[in-house]
Amino acid sequence: MNERKITVASTKANKPVTFKSAAATWGDLKNELSSNNVEFNDKMNAVLKNTRTNLVLDDAVLPEEDIIIFLMAKKMKSGTAKKSTAKKAPAKKSTAKKPAKKAPAKSATKVKAKPAPKKKTVVKKVSKADEALMKEATEMESKLKRM
Repeated sequence: MNERKITVASTKANKPVTFKSAAATWGDLKNELSSNNVEFNDKMNAVLKNTRTNLVLDDAVLPEEDIIIFLMAKKMKSGTAKKSTAKKAPAKKSTAKKPAKKAPAKSATKVKAKPAPKKKTVVKKVSKADEALMKEATEMESKLKRM
């Protein structure tokens, strides 16, 4: 296999490291990393940039063209305290009865708005006098339209 350019960018290193290699598999290349001043251990993931393939198995075949590999930690530490220095308080057993759980308070954004009350239509009985006036008004309206 021809030698090709390998660029390794690691979260532990300040700058990417570039070197030439003829390694055909990930296992071969992994052995060359330490001789090229690249720190790699079992707690790190290796990912090919162009295919976003995780290099896990040692017999994984590498592409024949120039490649860029990202090395990153499998698990990130959060916080500054180490597990060995962090002190945990012993759990206390309580003999008192636990208070009843309260319903969580509703925030103003989660309260559903009540729908507006529906207007009731009121039907009134029309007296005979009002009925006569309405009849007269419609007759006058029809006469005005004819003019």
